[in-house]
Amino acid sequence: MVRIRKDFYWPTMKTTIKDYVAACSVCQRNKAVNLTPEGLLQPLQLPNQIWSDISMDFIDGLPKSGGKTMLFVVVDRFSKYAHFIPLAHPYNASSVARIFFENIVRLHGIPESIVSDRDAIFTSSFWKELFRLCGTKLHFSSAYHPQSDGQTEVVNRMIEMYFQCLDIRAKLQQAQHKMKIVYDKGHRDVEFSPGSYVWLWVHPYRQKAQASRVYHKLAPRYYGPFAVLRRIGSVAYQLGLPAGCKLHDVFHVSLLKSFKGEVPATPPSLPPVQEGHVVPTPCSVLRSRLNRAIIGKSRNKNRGLDLSIGPDFSVNRPATQSRTRDLNTLQKLILKSRKSRLMWIICQPEGTSLSLNC
Repeated sequence: MVRIRKDFYWPTMKTTIKDYVAACSVCQRNKAVNLTPEGLLQPLQLPNQIWSDISMDFIDGLPKSGGKTMLFVVVDRFSKYAHFIPLAHPYNASSVARIFFENIVRLHGIPESIVSDRDAIFTSSFWKELFRLCGTKLHFSSAYHPQSDGQTEVVNRMIEMYFQCLDIRAKLQQAQHKMKIVYDKGHRDVEFSPGSYVWLWVHPYRQKAQASRVYHKLAPRYYGPFAVLRRIGSVAYQLGLPAGCKLHDVFHVSLLKSFKGEVPATPPSLPPVQEGHVVPTPCSVLRSRLNRAIIGKSRNKNRGLDLSIGPDFSVNRPATQSRTRDLNTLQKLILKSRKSRLMWIICQPEGTSLSLNC
């Protein structure tokens, strides 16, 4: 601003420069937001009686006991009573539904609504059609927002029953009101109109699929911009994601940031996603380094190499004992490059090719 004022001046100069800087695509993509989180708390509707509204989730990765390694958790949203049903792999929607009817419906009847995350079991066609015929409403959480089913997440940690007072509904309503006041003090209400464009924060939590990435902090913080198609509820929006994208297109407002500037002519793209997690991709292939090692170390350039590389980066079948030096050099280079996980193609002088899965 100071340098521009030395040589130039025009009306509303400060506003023009401020808007120009705010519309920088690189800054919007990578700068962190130093504001309170977006989205006010939207409490779920209070149930009227016990076991009329429930929530469910899975606890996986438990030590094996009697052949079971996971728990199917079903919580009554009114009394906070919970059932913990052991399960064993493999399981599918039909087997979970059978267990649900044997352990929950047999004791408490068919619920009016079920709150759950977007597990493959709960979003399957069989599960949806089954409870549609039973007259049960299914409420799913939006992508990357497990707080929508926060009650079950808390029960998963506590695994005990509480709220034993007589007037449970009044106490619940009072506690819910206090929670909303405290929560909203640290959050701000943000709205986006249909047709506007926003940036999308794809990975707010560090996933296991990204643990192998060496420089995960240098990845873009936001992707997009994407068009807002419609508003769902009070704090969720449906975005126009690219065709073939495997992400659910409804996101909580806390994952969105307003886009400023001109909308790009070409549609934006998302990084590769597998099972809802961002898959890191390499930036470039350093094939020349491996080629020099193979061709430069070979004394006889007219002969080729007949070998295969195993999954543990070891040479399985050397052609002859005289080629041990070349194979050892190749194995050292592969061990140095094992983090890149690339497909190397080495062209031989005789016109053949050698494929190495690194």
